[in-house]
Amino acid sequence: MKTIQIKKWKVKKNENEEVEDSTLNIINYIMSIGQTSEKLTGFDNMRRFNRIGLAIDSAEKTGVLELEDNDYDLIKNFIEKHSPAVWGNNNDIMDSVEEIMRTK
Repeated sequence: MKTIQIKKWKVKKNENEEVEDSTLNIINYIMSIGQTSEKLTGFDNMRRFNRIGLAIDSAEKTGVLELEDNDYDLIKNFIEKHSPAVWGNNNDIMDSVEEIMRTK
């Protein structure tokens, strides 16, 4: 089991409005891009994505994402392959991604 602390931060949407961003948003985005790029199909992958989705739903309430090892490995693999390089310009995103990658 892998445990990831969820970080949250504010992002300026426009001059008058800020929105909250988080580690969970990063994971959701990476899962979407990774799934599209790698064309994962089949019942086993469907169950895996369901487990990850349920873990994300729980983490929204608890602030802690708990993943089975193979689910974590999928997310880590997607981050390694599909993270937009421009994310390196945002320290909050970099901190969250590095936290995910350092998880033991």
